[in-house]
Amino acid sequence: ENQKTGYFGVLINARSAYISSANLYWLREGGKTHLSEPTNEYEPADVLANRLYKKRIEFAHEYLNKVHPKSFSGARDSSLREAITELISINRPVRIDTNQAQNRGEIRYLQQALANHGVLVQTGDYSSSIAEYAIENKVEKYQEKYPALADLITLLKKIKPGETLVFWETLEKLIKSPYGLGPYALSVFLACAVRYFGDELRLKINNTQPGYSPTDDPDVIIDVATGKYQLCSVERRAINPATTKFINGIYNEFSTTPAKAGSQQTL
Repeated sequence: ENQKTGYFGVLINARSAYISSANLYWLREGGKTHLSEPTNEYEPADVLANRLYKKRIEFAHEYLNKVHPKSFSGARDSSLREAITELISINRPVRIDTNQAQNRGEIRYLQQALANHGVLVQTGDYSSSIAEYAIENKVEKYQEKYPALADLITLLKKIKPGETLVFWETLEKLIKSPYGLGPYALSVFLACAVRYFGDELRLKINNTQPGYSPTDDPDVIIDVATGKYQLCSVERRAINPATTKFINGIYNEFSTTPAKAGSQQTL
């Protein structure tokens, strides 16, 4: 009881208030108000994170929002690989089977993270439980939900033919403020960029070897997105509508199954 009175009591009470965050006035740089009388011990950190990461993913998703997962292995994460593989198979539309389990890539990422938030747009009616999707071409439609993805695609659009960009320098910025992305979101967003640009996008993970790296390999996409190839470069090859039409025409001429409307065939 004596510990709650006198100078020692003042110290104990101040410590208790600090731990519980009750009746505290938080300041930040320059003496500006950070928070006045928070309601719980987490609120000061939440307010700081909200201020620093203004372009974060603001809706709940168990995996896209994991910034520092205890363990991450793209090679062993079958759900992530399923979603990435579907996105980077640019010679056909994205397919989502709603009868799949919640832990499958089609549902966890393609439907819940992308289709439900306007990144993937349904292109036709359902066939049984399966629907086909294309990526939304107007990034402003998901700029508010996914500012990092919209900014990534906008930046890649600015690459001129013949220009080379050290890709990890760009992707690393998405990890930091104001985005705060983790490995799951980075991998999915890079796969979305591959779907968006198709054959225009070229990756080179080893600049000492001739040729380009395959963009239809989920391991390459996940490894590039998570920093394994920090010297990886990216280029854009401009393909005009006439060339796209020509490529699709050749595909339809020799394929036993004509390409679906809205799909883009590869060279």
